[in-house]
Amino acid sequence: EKITLPISNLHKVPDSMPDKIAVFAEPLAAACRIVEQGCLPGPGERMAVIGDGKLGLLITEVLSRSLPEGSTLVHFGRHEKKLSMVSDLPNVTVSVQSPDDDHRQAFPVVVEASGSPAGLEQ
Repeated sequence: EKITLPISNLHKVPDSMPDKIAVFAEPLAAACRIVEQGCLPGPGERMAVIGDGKLGLLITEVLSRSLPEGSTLVHFGRHEKKLSMVSDLPNVTVSVQSPDDDHRQAFPVVVEASGSPAGLEQ
């Protein structure tokens, strides 16, 4: 399929920025949008991120710096190596376990970033 968009939708990437960094501009903007929309837990509450792909990891990076005082984030994923990239962030814990029925009530805010229909069922 093809679509036509206005040229104003394009943003010039500086020549000094490598492509391997520039490609993260849009996913990082999506992660920042979660904060802009006010999708954060209240002070002292927990939130969860499901999915340890690039977008999920970026979301945790952004949210870990935006959480209210006393709040924590639990990042659920399937790959310990990927989760290790965010395990040292402040107020973040990681889990290679899928959220179970007990977890469903424990998180007033959940961000699903697995890209899988099964992630929505969790």
